Amino acid sequence: MNKNLLITSLWGILALSTLSSCRTEDNITQQKQEKDMRFAVFIPQSGKTVNYADGFAHLMKRYDSIHKTNLSGMNNAPVVSHLNASIDKNNLSSQSGETFVAFNIRSQTVTEENGNKWVVFPEVTNGKIANLVVGFLSEKETKVHYYLASKESELYKNNISLFQSSLERYMKRINKLNLNASINPVSYVKETEIEEVVITVPKKNLDPRESFGGMNPAYNSGGGSCSDYGGCINDYYAPGGGGGGGTSAHAQQDPCSKAKAPAEKATNDYKNPAVQDAKKAVQDGYNSDPTGNKSEYTTMINEEGGKLEKGTTYGGYNSSNVQGGVISTTVADIHNHNDEFPPSPGDVYGVMKAFNYYQKFRTRYVYTQGGEEYAIVVTDPAALQNFYQTFPPNVTQGETRIYTNFPGNLFNEWAEIVQQYGNNLLGNEIALAQILNKYNAGVAVTKKDKTTGDFKKLNVTENSDGKKTITNCN
Repeated sequence: MNKNLLITSLWGILALSTLSSCRTEDNITQQKQEKDMRFAVFIPQSGKTVNYADGFAHLMKRYDSIHKTNLSGMNNAPVVSHLNASIDKNNLSSQSGETFVAFNIRSQTVTEENGNKWVVFPEVTNGKIANLVVGFLSEKETKVHYYLASKESELYKNNISLFQSSLERYMKRINKLNLNASINPVSYVKETEIEEVVITVPKKNLDPRESFGGMNPAYNSGGGSCSDYGGCINDYYAPGGGGGGGTSAHAQQDPCSKAKAPAEKATNDYKNPAVQDAKKAVQDGYNSDPTGNKSEYTTMINEEGGKLEKGTTYGGYNSSNVQGGVISTTVADIHNHNDEFPPSPGDVYGVMKAFNYYQKFRTRYVYTQGGEEYAIVVTDPAALQNFYQTFPPNVTQGETRIYTNFPGNLFNEWAEIVQQYGNNLLGNEIALAQILNKYNAGVAVTKKDKTTGDFKKLNVTENSDGKKTITNCN
């Protein structure tokens, strides 16, 4: 994980005046500035109680999305130019051994006498707790830093087993759901349904670098003021009381019009022999897997001198976001689903991550074992970047795989739509299209018309009775 953050100090420079009235005015201005430097995620919204754990999770992921760092693990293998994880099954996939902060497993919020607040999260590698990460809010709620607990500290020794037990219970619950549901089971385990890990708090807790028994400021004390996170009260986004549930402020345009040109390009490119060769390589990998142990494969599609070329095929993934090796000439990729379900939120975030590194990447083709074919296309780069910063992905650990999904309240909204319309292709199409439209994500899911062969954007319409249906843009 990239742990090289810069420490940004906040210095206030006040103009001096010989007039008492000016000094009074300066004091008022200073107070306003201090108030403005609080974090929006820690300000109560509409009478709701602040969820500090969600706030810490949102800010770390937002920092990663803005600065292209990887404290949280949300940017694991976003773009890789020299992977060895090819279709050779003797090689490990690029997703193996990923490390990320499991924000859905968290301690209670600890409040100190001086008003400082902190929450502990586990850092997970291969299903095991690798470290304990502390989100620390201080200086009248104007500074946020993240620390790794020293493995020799009282905090670590007294609580590491509690977090490991909580993670194992969570993974078993996911596995049980997986046996009874045919879609991504993590969608039905909301963070509010996961019990807090009630930790033993060190007796002295004034400064994390002292009170936590020599806590290391690994992450280089990541972050600092709200401006470092793009999370001040007056910033362009408005989280919904505790992080991750806000709305995008980027202006929405007609979604069908924005998707028209990208959908037409996806249609034309799909007919190209290089793209069909890429699809064949994916299916060959899938067909070579033994029955009952089918994997997802992805093949890169590159463009050299205006000509599309089939790239490397990667396989053996057991993740909700299959990701291959994106290089500067990659314009698209194609992968299979080993079931009959449409593109997932993880697929969407994979497109966003790839685009953020190489802007030539604009299309992800996905096809199912039921014969449905989709193309996720970039429709508005500015809206995409705004969405990715406002709603950075949530990464969670299942018993045998890693899941990528929407964060916070957006996740809950998506899951409720799926539950309302069913654990099936249609329910998932409606849920994903609705979220991408409503929050102006800058990407669209298009679906191949089996009669014309054209990819057309999936659009959601609402009837007079409030029931949602899927339609295709013309």
